[in-house]
Amino acid sequence: MLSSLGRLDWGTLLKKSPRLKIYFAGGKFNFESQEALRLLVETQLELYCGLKIALSPGFLVPRLANRLDYLLWIKQLTGENSAGIDLGVGGNCIYPLLGSLIGLTMVGVDIDPEAIEASKTISKQAGLDIDLRLVDANQMAGVASQISPRPKFLICNPPFFADSSDRAEKPPRTLVARDSELYTSGGELEFAQKLFASSRSAGLEWTSIMLGKKSSLEPLIDHIVANNAHHAVHVIAHGKTRRWVVAWSFSERAPDALGRSCRVQRKLNPPKTQRVLRTTLEFVESTLENLEGSVQKGDLIVYHAPGIVWSRAYRRSQRLLGSPAAIEFQQINDGQISMKLVTGDIAAFNSLVTFLERAINQ
Repeated sequence: MLSSLGRLDWGTLLKKSPRLKIYFAGGKFNFESQEALRLLVETQLELYCGLKIALSPGFLVPRLANRLDYLLWIKQLTGENSAGIDLGVGGNCIYPLLGSLIGLTMVGVDIDPEAIEASKTISKQAGLDIDLRLVDANQMAGVASQISPRPKFLICNPPFFADSSDRAEKPPRTLVARDSELYTSGGELEFAQKLFASSRSAGLEWTSIMLGKKSSLEPLIDHIVANNAHHAVHVIAHGKTRRWVVAWSFSERAPDALGRSCRVQRKLNPPKTQRVLRTTLEFVESTLENLEGSVQKGDLIVYHAPGIVWSRAYRRSQRLLGSPAAIEFQQINDGQISMKLVTGDIAAFNSLVTFLERAINQ
């Protein structure tokens, strides 16, 4: 579905909706026309998603590939059939709609009563019963506590701009949208930092936000790291558009393959939590059994370390460095094992990697 939404097959689209032809001039589609975009998205939704709906006029026309890409990444991060919140659902209910197609159950919330009513109409057109709630702006921070059972994740596609002068810095483009979809006090970075602060008490596994400005990426990640949370980064690139999704958690860590997708600014990626060692599980098991901590055995090994108990400082003075960590070992093939930090201290994980590599090379 993502490949179909991300690649415009005009032959198939025009066959499905011949009216699209009126928006072509000189062989090019008029992406500046909101009517043209609305018809294009409605055609894509019916053709590729089986959803026959009429988008709400006066609201932003969603770019489907970006939205679905975001949701598919969140699904990988949180697991099959997980439940979440769409903070700022807007008038077209697009995230809950697409989420329903890939096994995600979502509650849509917004501060705009007209957006909620418009999304309710969309939900009915699609034959779905999506939970849509109007919340006061001051209640947005505590919205997770109002939903039962407690959701696992939150997604948010906030306004990018602080005000119209901020937007004026971008290339001019015809855009039909409500002010609440375009502007937020302080811009997207301040919005994201406030969301981070409120997420501490929300009880979610992952909170995430889509950024429209590359300049917001580094200060947000610095803020997350400075406040002792784990983060993950996902870059969305369809056509000329670039978006950056940043997710954070106070308990979970993302697998390297999911959370480390910044290839231009690699320093913004979270630290590696997976390594490959050239050894066997038997060697790892015998080495760990000489250390303090508990070792769970089976098809894989999980070592619960109380801290950096393999260091010389600890062996000499019993002075415990670092914090507890749980580390998983699994055989990849005859000569290699994978080593993954499940929970806990990244410093302890990196130190154990070094300790084991030295033991292997002795």
